[in-house]
Amino acid sequence: MSIYFSRAVAAWFAAFFVTAYFGGKDWLLTPAYASNASLIYTGAIFAAVYVVLTFIHKITGKDTVDRASLAIITAACAILIARESQNPFVITAVSAGVAVAIIYAERSIGPLLSSLKVPRGVLVCGAALAALFFAVFTGGLTSLRYLTYSTPNYDFGIFVNMFHNMRTRLLPLVTCERDMLLSHFKVHISPIYYLILPFYALFPSPLTLQIAQAVILASGVLPIYLLCKKKGLSDKYGFAFSLIYALYPALSGGCFYDIHENCFLAPLILWTLYFFECRKFAAMFVSAALVLLVKEDAPVYTAFIGIYMLFSGSNAGQEDENTFYRRHRCKINGIILFCASLVYFLFAAYYLNTHGQGVMAYRYENFLDFGQNGLLDFVRNVIVNPALVFGESFDMAEKIAFLLLMLAPLAFLPVMTAKPARFILLLPMLLVNHMSDYQYQYSIWFQYVFGSLAFLFYLAIVNAAELGERARRCAVLVSAAAAAVAFSGTSLTKLYYIDKYKEEYEDNRRITEILEAIPADASVKASSFLVPKLAQRDEIYELQSRNPTDYAVIDLRFDTTRAEARYSLLIARGWTEIVYEEDLVAVLVSPDYTGE
Repeated sequence: MSIYFSRAVAAWFAAFFVTAYFGGKDWLLTPAYASNASLIYTGAIFAAVYVVLTFIHKITGKDTVDRASLAIITAACAILIARESQNPFVITAVSAGVAVAIIYAERSIGPLLSSLKVPRGVLVCGAALAALFFAVFTGGLTSLRYLTYSTPNYDFGIFVNMFHNMRTRLLPLVTCERDMLLSHFKVHISPIYYLILPFYALFPSPLTLQIAQAVILASGVLPIYLLCKKKGLSDKYGFAFSLIYALYPALSGGCFYDIHENCFLAPLILWTLYFFECRKFAAMFVSAALVLLVKEDAPVYTAFIGIYMLFSGSNAGQEDENTFYRRHRCKINGIILFCASLVYFLFAAYYLNTHGQGVMAYRYENFLDFGQNGLLDFVRNVIVNPALVFGESFDMAEKIAFLLLMLAPLAFLPVMTAKPARFILLLPMLLVNHMSDYQYQYSIWFQYVFGSLAFLFYLAIVNAAELGERARRCAVLVSAAAAAVAFSGTSLTKLYYIDKYKEEYEDNRRITEILEAIPADASVKASSFLVPKLAQRDEIYELQSRNPTDYAVIDLRFDTTRAEARYSLLIARGWTEIVYEEDLVAVLVSPDYTGE
């Protein structure tokens, strides 16, 4: 009886998918679509699919096709619904439905998948293609963000100007970050950026930065594949986790606020954990040192790795080693890593507080009472009142939605363990993403996710390796399907940049012509979304800057009332209009400008 029911459900979902795919775009989740859908057309497709599945079952005498069809069609419907909804709770709900269908189907198709012989080279190439897909998809769409003038000064303009100065002066100087000439390292300590500089020197374009970020993140496929091998998983699982990584919503989503140093965190943390698993401590410390160079708060990640090494019981079975160090080397190196991370963090905090713009402790002011200020008060309050951690970490729907988008695409594998020490590696996500009320830190659309997701993938792999074969197979299949569903409802929606590029091509081409006519040695103040295009010069500021400049460029595409007010103010001060393209851009020159 169950096979007839599953066949009917598969036929029903197939009928829904066909009708919705061709006629439900942009209004699928409304009663209006349902009232206009053809019941006869739906019924005909249902009957046709049901008859075909029945015929196949009669010929084969097996229910394999029925079960597989239900899983595939359910996943296709879930992808369609996720694309239309784009709601994290809906995405999670339909992913749960897919999980049920896959678990039901696995009883028949699981042994077939396990017995399927796929050459190792094919699976390795598949993993490489997953990385290539991510790099092309993410690098391409974020490049279109720049080409459509959709990238603001904060933060892309800042980094374009910084790399210009790194290329010409070898210093990370910026003028458009704090409205004065300032080293970016007095805001964030990120010497890791120098690893990108040789490529930027060869191809000095803002596009290089967007593509570099995508390639850096895509490189995380390699340590993921190697981790799978190290934990005894087959190449099939290596390929599967590589694919899940490429489709993981937060990985691509975090790139859509343009390049940030955080992109180095994902591959470097994965390498650090891989070398730890291999007990290659020298290489582990090199990777950890590179993590520290990413940002002043990066020691948080390496410190938790050190704590994990101390409490994970990694020395079990090594009592026969002939020296104290060899018997306890994991714990000893964990302590060293933790202490080094703490020392570096204290140094970075001291430097920023005394020579820079200060540590951004305000992002945790929700943990501070009146009169309290700084990280020490934050740490004190967390220690004496852990209830505050739970109250602040899960106090809003947005944080729960974020948690679901981080865990559901991994089929909740990161928490499927009976080993308490592994939960230590969930604490960076709690601290960085959940405890803060700074809204960007608990969103998959910003760069703060890259460190946390590296720990989640490590935990997913090591936990999967300890499951029974059938449970592992189900979990990874569900994860792959859930990642595809979540990708459809999140990152895939960014394909609209392609349409935006086509529709606005002539307008953007004209804006580019106008901006490129401004002398490269002239100082400029400009509206935020025009700054990145103009930032490859020594002096570039946002339009409201009080610094004297040679040119002012006003974006007329959006808030025309405010733009016109700024335009009128400059004219009143004696500036001369040299270009005025209605609804596009205006360029004015200072009365004090003496250049050509």
